[in-house]
This record gives sequence, C-alpha cells and structure tokens, in this order.
Amino acid sequence: GDINEELILRFASSMWRYWKNRGYLSEGREHFKRILDRFSPGIYRETQAYARALNSSGALAYFSGDITYSEEQRIEAVEIFRKLDDKVGIADCLNGLGNTAISQGNYDSARIYYEESLDIRKTFVNWRRNWPPPVKNSACWSSGTVTPRINIAPRPASAAMKHRRPY
Repeated sequence: GDINEELILRFASSMWRYWKNRGYLSEGREHFKRILDRFSPGIYRETQAYARALNSSGALAYFSGDITYSEEQRIEAVEIFRKLDDKVGIADCLNGLGNTAISQGNYDSARIYYEESLDIRKTFVNWRRNWPPPVKNSACWSSGTVTPRINIAPRPASAAMKHRRPY
C-alpha cells in the first residue's frame, strides 16, 4: 500500500550515506534504480519521500562519478520540492546541483545554485546559530572564483556540546 511505498523510499534515502561511506556505491545505485522504477508517473512521484529518494540517488551518482545522472535526478527532485514548497529539500538539492556544476566546470551555474541554497537557508529560524556549518571540503566564493576551503570554522568541543541535540 501507500505506507509501504513511502517507507521504502524513506529507508533508501536514509541509506545513501551508508552505501557511500562503505564504498557500496554500485549496490546503492542498483537499489535506488529498482526502487525508483517502481513508481510510474503520477501522484506517487509528487511526494516528499520520492523527491528525497531522487536527491539521495543523485548524491550516490555524484560520488560514483556519474555527474549527468546526478544532475538529472536532482533537477527532478528540486522541481518536486518546489511544488511542495519544501524549503529544506530545495536547499539540499540546489547545493547538490552546485556540486555537479563545479564538477562540470560550470562555475557560473554553481554560484547561482549555491547562492539560492544559501538564501533559502538564511530564512530558517536558527540558521545563524549553526553557521558556518561544520563541513569539510566545501567551496566558498571569493571574487567570483571558487576556492576550496577545508575545515570551515572548527568549533571548540565546548561550543559544539552547547548546541548538541539531546538524543
């Protein structure tokens, strides 16, 4: 039923980092292909769960070096997220599209994607509390050029603990 389909999509979306970090890129991509192919065009493809699965599939494709497929998946995902007005999903997809644009040497497009993603994230209630993000190997813009930045604003352990989520 509908619940099982959504659970399958949500589960696959949560697994992409596991597959990436363990080096199971091909296995993960095969699972995504099989799962996404189950959904014919229509109402099931217009859900948050489906869009997240597309974005996660695009991430695995990106890390596999299949930049074109990654871009296709993420463009479809961002269209769905825009229809749903899912700001987090839009921002995540735009960031991924920025990464694919850089990989293709399309720095102007990358800048547009990154700036729109950042503009959306700035509308989040507590974006300043969590900014700059503790991301390694991200890109920053300086004078219109992309410059790799490693270890953006490392925080002391006490500062990191202050904003830790109580799980």
